[in-house]
Amino acid sequence: MLSALTLAALAALGWGSSEFLAGLWSRRLSVLVVLGWSKVTGLLLAGVLVVAHGTALPRDGRLWWAVLAGLCSTPALGLLYLAMRKGSLAVVAPVAAVAALVPLVWGAIRGERLSVDDAVGIVAVLAGVTLVSWPTGTTRAGASKNGVAMLYAMGAALGFGAFLVLVHHSSAVDPVWSIALARTSSGVLGIGMLIAAVARDLHRDPFWTGAGVRARRQPVSVAAVVGVVAIGLTDTAGDAAFAFASTIGELSSVAVLSSLYPAVTVLFGAWILGERLTGPRAWGVLAALAGGAFLAAS
Repeated sequence: MLSALTLAALAALGWGSSEFLAGLWSRRLSVLVVLGWSKVTGLLLAGVLVVAHGTALPRDGRLWWAVLAGLCSTPALGLLYLAMRKGSLAVVAPVAAVAALVPLVWGAIRGERLSVDDAVGIVAVLAGVTLVSWPTGTTRAGASKNGVAMLYAMGAALGFGAFLVLVHHSSAVDPVWSIALARTSSGVLGIGMLIAAVARDLHRDPFWTGAGVRARRQPVSVAAVVGVVAIGLTDTAGDAAFAFASTIGELSSVAVLSSLYPAVTVLFGAWILGERLTGPRAWGVLAALAGGAFLAAS
């Protein structure tokens, strides 16, 4: 059986892959379309998980926390996609760092105690995910644009942090049903978003559509369909890995290690898009990996 920290690392891989793909497609398609279809994909995948699980829905009120978790994650992702459109990957690391603090504080309130290795690892990871996408060489106009993006990102952080705590509590009943219910509630919101995207006059709403709306109203390519579906698949995989990890490990350590996903996003950017890791970003990746090693050693 995989350890809690291995599952947390897999969650970071899934979420980081999802955010990388979302960062690409949210600049080519409407945020409503990207978010809606990715959530519908997660809803369909949740059905597959439930069938494969083969266990009836437990009668436990704590599973309502999973439904609420799904309702928190959808607007949080919407804000993050808007942040990535208006800014750059620089918004991802601060979001992850702040979101990870929510379960940290919650765990401390509930009496979780951290070892010295845990404390060092958590500080290193939080510092790493903050530095990993540190803006470099930003102009005044770029700084203003990133400032708006950061407002969206901070709102997303609150939603992400709440999602981590809620999934942790509902997963104590059944991790599979927890993720299935969270994906069901978020999927219902996703369907609503797709309906809104069809009904909305995209030409008159630049807040959601941004520039190039006319170009995006052309028939959607196969690559776009595959890309948006992949966002939903990788995001759901990350959710599932975190749900299982939170049932066998301390919430504080699992949440922080899973917040390494910004490093995954940036590494994909360096590998696929040729973005260079220099200065604070390079140090951030090293700090995050070192923090992960301390957590693994605890």
